[in-house]
Amino acid sequence: MKKKIFFVLGIIWMIIVFYFSSQVGESSSNTSGSIVNIILNIFPSLSGQADTLHTVIRKLAHFTIYLIGGVIYINLFKAYNIKNTKSFLYSLLVCTIYAITDEIHQYFVPGRACMVTDVMIDVLGAVFGCIVYLAILTFNKEKSSN
Repeated sequence: MKKKIFFVLGIIWMIIVFYFSSQVGESSSNTSGSIVNIILNIFPSLSGQADTLHTVIRKLAHFTIYLIGGVIYINLFKAYNIKNTKSFLYSLLVCTIYAITDEIHQYFVPGRACMVTDVMIDVLGAVFGCIVYLAILTFNKEKSSN
């Protein structure tokens, strides 16, 4: 059952990433801009840093969504009883390939760009998600053996 759940979650994750990447530049900018406006309403003293804040929000979105992807895919591979190191590498491979194809996809979307730095941020997010997952798994095993 876990295999099916994480397989479906992986497909849903890919669809969500594809959906966000399909947004034309203006729509994508408006999405992150609305988050910036919320932050600026809470912290008006940051208004001079709106552009920087906008960039940070966009990059954090990349990192976070791929962190989630890393956790989903490492769970999928662990559901197939694949050892930690291989699960980590397979998850990283899936997320890296998807990050690359996602950026290529964005190249063809009006107002968007294909950026190597975004792929690097995506991969770092996936790595972080996998590391946190494995750390929690290890902690829980140690805790239950005591």
